[in-house]
Amino acid sequence: MAATLRELTDATGVTSKVSVRDGDDALTLLRVDSAEPMALTVRPGARFHLTLGASGTILLGALPGKEVGRIIRRAPAECWQWQKPADVHRRVQEAQRQGIVTDSGTYRPDIFGVSAALCDANGHIYAALTLTGLIHGHSEAQLDAFRELLAHTAAKLNQQVKLRRP
Repeated sequence: MAATLRELTDATGVTSKVSVRDGDDALTLLRVDSAEPMALTVRPGARFHLTLGASGTILLGALPGKEVGRIIRRAPAECWQWQKPADVHRRVQEAQRQGIVTDSGTYRPDIFGVSAALCDANGHIYAALTLTGLIHGHSEAQLDAFRELLAHTAAKLNQQVKLRRP
């Protein structure tokens, strides 16, 4: 996985990471930071409430609707500084339909995240593969290209897992 993250970061110039669900949080397990002088970094072990950002959205999308509703209702107040519960529901629906989601500024107004679902051999989401960085200096066309690259990479990884299934 580290090699895949390095390839994503080298191709895009932004930080790549893998996160998993830990209770109501997304937990960063592994990351490769951008080499840019002004870039976002997310340290391994960092935790973010599932209602925040793209990685949390992918992980929420793996849950039953009642569980999603419970997590959103019980989210801490700071989760609603730049978004509303309806924004989270909309992103979850997008993630469930497409297996990928973009968050531009609802976690923090200066940060974007693009995340795709990583699935086990049975097709269950176990992690989020994410590209993240500062919005400034990244056009919508770049974010679309990041999204396409990430979707392709996640699909390739998911297919490899299926092929290894006994």
